[in-house]
Amino acid sequence: MGSVGGTATGKLSPRFTYQISPHALLASNGDRRQKLARAYLRRAYLKANAGSFEVEAGKDTVQWGFGKNGTMLFSGNAESFPLLRIGNSRGVLLPGFLEHLGPARFDFFIATLNDDREFRYTILHG
Repeated sequence: MGSVGGTATGKLSPRFTYQISPHALLASNGDRRQKLARAYLRRAYLKANAGSFEVEAGKDTVQWGFGKNGTMLFSGNAESFPLLRIGNSRGVLLPGFLEHLGPARFDFFIATLNDDREFRYTILHG
C-alpha cells in the first residue's frame, strides 16, 4: 500500500493564483491478488484576490476550528469538496465597540457533496 502525489502552485497574474495537487493511491488486499489503484485531485482551485478580499472556486478541503483532539468538524485528510469560497485574507476591525475584539476574518463557502449518500444533490454551506 502506498500513495504518491505532488502540488503545483502559481500565479496567473498579480490577482489570480492557482493550486493543483494530484494524488494516486495504490493498495492490495491481504493475499496481494486484488490490486487497487485510484487517482484523484486532492486540491485544484483558482483564487482571485482584490486587496484583502478573495474568491476561490474549485476543489479544496474545508477545515473548521480546533477542538480537543484536532479539527472540530472537518479535517484536511478527507476528500476535498467542489466549492465556492468567499472571504478575507487579512483581519479587519469591526465598527463601533466591536473593534475591541480585535481583527476579524470571515469565510463563507458553499460546496456540493458526492452522490454516494442517501440524499442526492446535497449542498453544504458554512
